[in-house]
Amino acid sequence: MINYLTKTFRIADVIQLGETPGRNTGNLAAVFDDGSKRMYACREGEGVAPEVQAWAEAVGYQPVPLAVTEEDGRASTDMASVLFLGTGFALVCLDALRSEQDQDTLLDDLVAANRKVIAISYAQRKRFITGIMEVATHYGEPVVVLSETFHNSLLPGQADALSSFATLLPVSWDEAGPWGAGISPAAFFTAVSLEKIVS
Repeated sequence: MINYLTKTFRIADVIQLGETPGRNTGNLAAVFDDGSKRMYACREGEGVAPEVQAWAEAVGYQPVPLAVTEEDGRASTDMASVLFLGTGFALVCLDALRSEQDQDTLLDDLVAANRKVIAISYAQRKRFITGIMEVATHYGEPVVVLSETFHNSLLPGQADALSSFATLLPVSWDEAGPWGAGISPAAFFTAVSLEKIVS
């Protein structure tokens, strides 16, 4: 993958996290808050996974471990499907955070950052995974690009709350294109915004 990317894009730095042989690290997705330099990740033991800890240290963020639970009670390693941080809002599946202490930690951080909390359900979470991204127009107007599937799952109050912060732009990401079927907004905008070094 790295070899492919270096032929197409200009890469300033590569962080090699590595893995313990024989260890299944799963997704290990984390959520970064640039303002507070905090990194929200799934709890492992008393902290976060070693790979996540190394990642946080490499980029200068403080890891915040939260115990994420699937609907059937299994532990999850995918924080990105539970939390999305926008400029003035946060989408959170609080049901997946069954520890009151973890909920309080996260909610206190969100309040301190002046973010409005918009709660989503387990069912919506399944349609939400990586299906949303906040961008801005050339005029600085905020736009929330989100998957059509997730947009259609929003309740009127949730949609109203979200649209009070930005224009909503639902897009179907299920159609196959040059990047393949089911690409997420984050992956799409990363692909089109990176500085290409070959035409």
